[in-house]
Amino acid sequence: MHYWKMMKDQAFCRTAKFFKNRHKRLAGLLYQVLTDELRLPEMRDGVAREIVMELEIHALLEEQLLYPMLREAVRPESPVQTYIAVALETGQQLRLPLAALKRSGRLDSEHFRPLIQELLSRFEEHVVEVEHRLFPAITALPREKCERLEQESQQLLKTLQALPEYAGSRPEVVQDVRGGEQMRKKRAAV
Repeated sequence: MHYWKMMKDQAFCRTAKFFKNRHKRLAGLLYQVLTDELRLPEMRDGVAREIVMELEIHALLEEQLLYPMLREAVRPESPVQTYIAVALETGQQLRLPLAALKRSGRLDSEHFRPLIQELLSRFEEHVVEVEHRLFPAITALPREKCERLEQESQQLLKTLQALPEYAGSRPEVVQDVRGGEQMRKKRAAV
C-alpha cells in the first residue's frame, strides 16, 4: 500500500510540476517584459508574440485536459467543481487583454506597459486559483489518470508549439539565444 501511495504522489508531483512550470514560465515572460522594457525595445513585439502563444497554449492545456479530467474525477457536489468554474472564469478574464495584445501591431511604450501589467495581474489571480485550489484536487485522481494527464499535456504542448501560426513566436526566434545585447546592436548597425 505504501508503495502505491508513493507512486501516486510521484505522478501527482510530476503532473502538478508540469503546470506549475508553465505558470512560472509565463509569469517570467511577463516580468521580463516589464523589467527589460527600456533595454530591449527592439524585442518587444517578438516577446509579445511569445506571450500570446504561451498564454493561448496554456489555456488550451488547462481547458482541454486538466479541467475535464478533474471534473470527471470528483463528485458533482464537490467544491472542486466550483473551483474549476472559478479557474475557468479567471482564465477567461485573461482573454480581453490577450486579444488586445494579439491584435495590436507594433506595441508602443504608452500602451504596452499597462497591457502587460493587466495581463500579469490577471494571470497571477488565475495561478492562485489553480495552484491553491485545484492542485490539491489532482491527488483525487487515480495514479493512471495522473500519469495520463502529464503525458497528454506534454504531447499537446509539443503539438501546439509546432503549429505554423506560432512559428514566429517561439523563444528561439524571438529571444535570439545566440546574441544578446551586443549582437542586437551589431545587427541594428548593418
